[in-house]
Amino acid sequence: MSIRQPDRHGVWSAWRVPIEPLTVDQRGTLDLWLLHCPGAHAAWSYWGLSLLHLRPLKGESRPAFKQYPDAEYEVLSVALDPDYPPNPDDAKTFRALHPIDFALQFHGIGDVNAISMIEKFVELVVAGRLSPDTDYRSRWQELIWGSVEHLTTGHPVGSA
Repeated sequence: MSIRQPDRHGVWSAWRVPIEPLTVDQRGTLDLWLLHCPGAHAAWSYWGLSLLHLRPLKGESRPAFKQYPDAEYEVLSVALDPDYPPNPDDAKTFRALHPIDFALQFHGIGDVNAISMIEKFVELVVAGRLSPDTDYRSRWQELIWGSVEHLTTGHPVGSA
């Protein structure tokens, strides 16, 4: 299998993955990335990073799970099974390991800003400054909340 060149490359690599929902729940996906971060974990090197909206979906039988009532978006990081190499052009090749690394929710910035925020986080990942592994969950939460605070109030919060 030939893999196309990464969309972002530095210390680590990232590919934007075409969104082709396989289930009703996956229709809420706004952005999806395949991250290759060798050395971020001893046993695997690929992660899927997704941005989901939590709005009701037509045909959905149940509402999205919200960690708090105003949640509008969720960033989800999941390590991928190293025995099944993922193809960045086919999300069906992603075999998630369980439990997931993190699922973090936020609100108040709109789809365009949420996608832009994730793109900036991907840049931090490829620069080797942010890992998608579960050990970095608190750093992701700090960055998400700080970015949302900045986008909604205009006040700078912390630095990446």
